[in-house]
Amino acid sequence: MPKGVVILHWDDATGPVVGEHFPDERFYNEGNLVTAFSSAAMAGTTGFQTLRIGNSNIASFYTGMAVRGRPQYMVAVVLRQDENGEKYKEALGKISGKLIARRTQENYQQLLADSFRWISLRVRIDSGELKSTSNIKKQLEEFEKQVLS
Repeated sequence: MPKGVVILHWDDATGPVVGEHFPDERFYNEGNLVTAFSSAAMAGTTGFQTLRIGNSNIASFYTGMAVRGRPQYMVAVVLRQDENGEKYKEALGKISGKLIARRTQENYQQLLADSFRWISLRVRIDSGELKSTSNIKKQLEEFEKQVLS
């Protein structure tokens, strides 16, 4: 199970900025997340990437360089050291755009929390680590209907 999810964005004055995250407690190394964002931006790597930096294992989705007023964002899932970041590619691809588009919504922190739970469950079920019960399937389907549709 991952440690948490973090949204980063680019600020022209300061560079990469760590923004919203779930859970509330500090579970990430800010410098390593900034390095991951900078690495993707400098390489021009839009989309999914995994990176191990220091004691951080990160799976992320980067939106690409700012174009026509569209800012740069990165949705990063901070993983345990023993987790394979590649397992998060599909889930991050599905949820990242929705999380970025809804950053200004009133209930954003709840959406971030629900998204983190969805990512965690979806990856564990898809990889066979967790057997899907009817209750879990119902929760996932409801979230997907409300958020991903």
